[in-house]
Amino acid sequence: KNDELTSICSIPDIYVQKEKLQSKVKYLQQNLDRMESITEKVKNTWDNLRKERDFHRMHHRRVLQEKNELIKQLKRLKKYCDSYEPTINSLKQKYENAKKEKMLFRIDRDKMAVKMDAMEEQIRAIQENYNAINSNNTKQQKQSTKTRKRTPSASRTATASKLSGIQNQNANPNQSQTPNNFNSTTTTGNLPTFSGVNPYLNIDGDEIEIVNVDKFTLYKTYNVHNHAVSQIALHPNKDIIATASDDMTWKLWNLPSGELIMSGEGHKDWISGCSFAPNGAYLATASGDGSVKIWDFARSCCVGTFEDHTSVVWDVKYHFESPNHIVSCSMDHTIKLWDIEYTKCKQTYRGHVDSVNIVDFQPYSNNIVSGSSDKTISFWDLRSALCIQTFYGHHNSINNITFNKKCDEIISCDADGIVKIFDIRMIKEKKEINTGKYVHPCSYVMFDESGKRIIVACDDGLIKIYDTESGNHIESLAGHEDSVNCVLFSHKNKMLMSCGSDCTLRLWQ
Repeated sequence: KNDELTSICSIPDIYVQKEKLQSKVKYLQQNLDRMESITEKVKNTWDNLRKERDFHRMHHRRVLQEKNELIKQLKRLKKYCDSYEPTINSLKQKYENAKKEKMLFRIDRDKMAVKMDAMEEQIRAIQENYNAINSNNTKQQKQSTKTRKRTPSASRTATASKLSGIQNQNANPNQSQTPNNFNSTTTTGNLPTFSGVNPYLNIDGDEIEIVNVDKFTLYKTYNVHNHAVSQIALHPNKDIIATASDDMTWKLWNLPSGELIMSGEGHKDWISGCSFAPNGAYLATASGDGSVKIWDFARSCCVGTFEDHTSVVWDVKYHFESPNHIVSCSMDHTIKLWDIEYTKCKQTYRGHVDSVNIVDFQPYSNNIVSGSSDKTISFWDLRSALCIQTFYGHHNSINNITFNKKCDEIISCDADGIVKIFDIRMIKEKKEINTGKYVHPCSYVMFDESGKRIIVACDDGLIKIYDTESGNHIESLAGHEDSVNCVLFSHKNKMLMSCGSDCTLRLWQ
């Protein structure tokens, strides 16, 4: 009985022990589940790290392959350059020989000039002696014919004087021509003038059709230069465009075929700007070598070089009517008006305190407008060289200024991507548009023909179109792979042309 009682009393202890074991098993199971989740996370992390390791290892191998390929290309280029060394040396020798021959020719020319002067002096002395002998003979004839009748002798004397005068003229023709030639070389040309009235003044803006630039798409792309294309200019009468580039050359292209018509070399540094003469026969270019050159298409050569600027020349523009006058601006803080006919600087405009980046003639007026890195826009009187008005508002360097067709408003852009419209008559700011969010500069800005659309060339490779009245962004034309430097409309607004630092000229239609 005692054993039975003992067994009966021990039953609860077994149940208690069982419950403890069950709770312990449950706790261990929870720990096991938690450890499994942790293990799974660690496993995932390890898999990700392994993938990243494999990716970086593959990337490293690819970089090594590219490096080896570049090394091979560099060696090939070095061999290629070395192969041209003899040619370059021979060309240098030829150039030096040509310079020596040129110097010898100059020396010979100077010697011949001295000989010519001496011969002219001898001829002049002989002619004077001849005239003196003729005068003596005439006197003797007069004395010997005193007894004769006066009328015949008078007629003979008059005839002799006429003949002597003709002989004097024939012997020394430069005496009568020298004053005229002197006057023609010493007189200076007049300042440029304009005729007529702006035809857009009497046209209402609503009568001009808005150019639907926002519907334009990329039509053609031309690789026109080896380096960035800094500016383009449209021929005043024909579908011909000029491109200026950092590769120190300019080129003429036929549109829309893209056929190369002509190219020019002569600048010693990059070309920053170009402009057609109003008659379309000449092209002016500005360069980083501090010079402005005039190119004649008919003669296919440079016919004038102006080097009065002391630093980089950023822009050059022809007068809107006179093919004999251009204006240029430079990093030397000055603007210069040039007379092409007499190859001299007519006027220098000083007032900016930093580099002058853009300059242009105001159509149908005697004014010049300029934009500078001193954040101001200035209007200058063409004749007095005085600043007649200054516009403030920009907070960074001004890159471009353009007039609307009525010439009563200007639009400007700066290195912060800010576009501003100024009313010239009211002398106040009319609108401000932030196109680059203070990150992407604007290189060029212009109105369309109606003045209701703004086209902006931006440093982020986009051509942006805005509404003039509201300032709202309408569309962006994407296609350039680098910054867009200039945009222009073709004749009759059929196409939009753009150039950029990606060495291309692109047509949008």
